[in-house]
Amino acid sequence: MHRTILILSTFMVMYTMGINYSLIMTADPGKYTGLPENYYLIQKLENAVNITNRLPYCVDATSGILYGQPVLVVTTGIGHDNAAMCTENILTQYPQLVNEAFYLGTSGFSVRPGGVVNAPDCKPNSVRRDITLLGDVCVSPLSTNIACRFCDWKRDAPNTVCQLPNCWGHDSDEVFGQCSFKGDTKLADEVLKAANNVKFDPPNQVLSSFINKYWALQTNGTGVAYNTRSQPKVLGYNNCSEASTYTLWSGVPDDALCRQYIQQLTPGEASIEDITCVSAMEAVGWMAVLQRPSSWKNGAPIPWTNIRGASDYAHKPVFPLGSSDWQEIDWLSPADQKRMLDEGYHYAIATASQVVLSVFSQRQKIN
Repeated sequence: MHRTILILSTFMVMYTMGINYSLIMTADPGKYTGLPENYYLIQKLENAVNITNRLPYCVDATSGILYGQPVLVVTTGIGHDNAAMCTENILTQYPQLVNEAFYLGTSGFSVRPGGVVNAPDCKPNSVRRDITLLGDVCVSPLSTNIACRFCDWKRDAPNTVCQLPNCWGHDSDEVFGQCSFKGDTKLADEVLKAANNVKFDPPNQVLSSFINKYWALQTNGTGVAYNTRSQPKVLGYNNCSEASTYTLWSGVPDDALCRQYIQQLTPGEASIEDITCVSAMEAVGWMAVLQRPSSWKNGAPIPWTNIRGASDYAHKPVFPLGSSDWQEIDWLSPADQKRMLDEGYHYAIATASQVVLSVFSQRQKIN
């Protein structure tokens, strides 16, 4: 009890002295698959003390020292509304405390850059043969709200994976308000550089068996020999970003549309063949708060970046349906679906956490 009071007092002293804290946020406290997204961060914290009672709009909050650097590890709760309210709560309760922000989490990823089948010609996409491996990590300070769009359901529309949803007007700020957010890339660049030093363990045997089965079925369906691998890799903002949504969508058409939106957001000359969509729920909420001048530290924007691990695929394997269409196939029993979900999420939490921890470890070595 006395040690906790001392550590809490130390946190308040450091705050009143103007010591800078790195803010690391996550969404899920462990209700979804049993493992909190901040698990590996908390394990590494020194002088950790729970300060949740000081931040009532957050699920939990812990201050501590990570590789010699003061950090605040906060669970915002799931969804962009909760992420926004919690971020606002932190910045209001502790003005000028935070000098940078990381958001760590899990996400559904496009199964491969550029997709598996092309719309609208329905031909297998063999331009690139690389895949998304569960456990891959996306680092990006960019995000867009996939729900900012007009859509029209047509009664006579064919039931096909090759036809995109009939949607238009994405990013129409005059209708939806601000839908996309672009932070400075400097912090993301530091994360990507530090990630070069990360040596990931491959997926465990259970998850590997599911991944191998998925790609074997995908090859059987399309006839394309994909370049499978066993080591996760880290993607940057030139190739991936989060599309925030409260809808847990799945399917080839939605993934194709999502990749289009991410391509429009992405700097540089990336083609649709280079883009991976990252489907999650929080980025547009917390980024909206951090981009406001009232949230800035000493008159300058707080650097931020999103770090997302691939926990599941955006759609099921596809098989030919006649000569000009495809269908997504059910390939796992309900029990195996749950097991793959749990294994994928736990692994994605581990790989995304390794990337975050590598930043603080590298800083400690330099300093």
